[in-house]
Amino acid sequence: MFLEVLSVLVAVRLVGAITAPIMDCDETFNYLEPLHYLLFHNGLQPWEYSPAFALRSYSYLAYHAAVLYPLQMIFSADKVSLFYFLRSSLGVLSAICEAYLVVSVRSRFGKTTAWILFLFLGINSGMFHASVSFIPSSLCMYAVTAGYAFWISNRYLSGLAVGAFAVFQWPYVAPMFIPMGFSALYHRGFTKVFVCAILSTLMFLLIPSIFDSYIYGKPVI
Repeated sequence: MFLEVLSVLVAVRLVGAITAPIMDCDETFNYLEPLHYLLFHNGLQPWEYSPAFALRSYSYLAYHAAVLYPLQMIFSADKVSLFYFLRSSLGVLSAICEAYLVVSVRSRFGKTTAWILFLFLGINSGMFHASVSFIPSSLCMYAVTAGYAFWISNRYLSGLAVGAFAVFQWPYVAPMFIPMGFSALYHRGFTKVFVCAILSTLMFLLIPSIFDSYIYGKPVI
């Protein structure tokens, strides 16, 4: 079922990548422009990225720059191609998370519920736009989707790790993972959850802090 669901959702998300307009000015000025700076060493600098304030993390941009940089250097891809490849990649990543959620729901709640979920994911206008948007809240949407799929599949620690990644990218998503945390404590115990939390913090907070400190030229947390 996974491949069938994935193929349909990928097709829908690729259509969105090509046709959906940019709905939020933050996507242009707070993310596309700084990403342009990382790739091409020029671009507009929003005040949040000024070293004087250092309010936003460059780590979110770095994930995407790491994907686009080889295309730019090896294949000399032009900026328009990079833009559409970025949106298409986001759409495919969203489709993978969604398909995994559908399969997890099928194994836990049955075929009917899974097909209803699949239908609503495919025709939902919000998903059509959000799945290809280059903003942290969309990345957190992928994480919530994957995290809940892990939770439904009884993979509690994997769900918590994904949740920690999302929270460190966009703290406002934290309430979405509180029920999962209590469930993980009940089923896996305090020790395993605590170790998972420590490792996730080291990976998803410490490493981005080191990267941001390098970019900004001063210690940043």
